Amino acid sequence: MPFGSVANKEQLERGLHVAISNTVRIPPKSIDPSIKNYHWLDLVKGLFDAYDHWAETALIVDINDNIAEWPGFNVFAVKDGRLKSRAYGVLAGTTRQTVLIYVAN
Repeated sequence: MPFGSVANKEQLERGLHVAISNTVRIPPKSIDPSIKNYHWLDLVKGLFDAYDHWAETALIVDINDNIAEWPGFNVFAVKDGRLKSRAYGVLAGTTRQTVLIYVAN
């Protein structure tokens, strides 16, 4: 199956302009993020915040102001040469698991 992306070809080549939204991700105690659901109101609000700042997408924060999610994307960071990703409060989807397994090997 071909790779799919919410980013178009140009965005994939140059990267996306990202804004960190003040929108807070719904806490895991309210909706379990480890289960696929279709509640996207907080993610959509984050996108509208990003568009207001001329960005193409958004990172939203958790109740502790940590980066929580990105609408339609998994979030990874490289720190001290190591790949990092949240272990709590995220959907452990196929793409995220594939990246973590691939990097570990």
